[in-house]
Amino acid sequence: MRLWLLSVLASLTVPGCAQTQPQPSPAGAPPAVTPAPAPLPAPPAPAPAPPVRSPYAVSLASFFGDELDECADFDTIPMPGQEAAALAHRQKLVDGTKAGKDAGRTQMVLAGTCREQLSGRTELARCEVDRPGDAGRVLIASTFYRYATVGTDDAYLRDCLSLKGQWHANANALEHARLQGQMRRLEKMAEGN
Repeated sequence: MRLWLLSVLASLTVPGCAQTQPQPSPAGAPPAVTPAPAPLPAPPAPAPAPPVRSPYAVSLASFFGDELDECADFDTIPMPGQEAAALAHRQKLVDGTKAGKDAGRTQMVLAGTCREQLSGRTELARCEVDRPGDAGRVLIASTFYRYATVGTDDAYLRDCLSLKGQWHANANALEHARLQGQMRRLEKMAEGN
């Protein structure tokens, strides 16, 4: 009897060890129990829906020549009754991209946020600003990708801090970009000789 009880317990506790053929019960013992099949695993959870973008948000990418320089996400959380002013602010930013080149720079409006559209690019630094504006709360997240913009001086850091923003620098990426620039200069010098 003891052996039979151990085999039943083992088939209940060891996955895939269910008895396939009924075993005769010893005299006076309860009938053998075949465990129920293991439940199927739960289906994977559906992918989360993409976040709904505010109608007051716009993302602008800025290029210096053909090189991505900066990308900025702008959003306004309007005060009640200021929705039209927030939309006008967004439109002013969009219209500014149509003004043409400014000192070798061009801008374009992106379909999504900077991080969505430029996910494969290395961020060197980022400035995040959350401040009151005329129409409501203004949120700005400027991400910098070009070493010549943020690696050679602190003008953008100073501007960020003057807006009471939070500055985040990627020290490893900045050092890597600096070394890459030095290598390019050395290669050009070697080609000239």
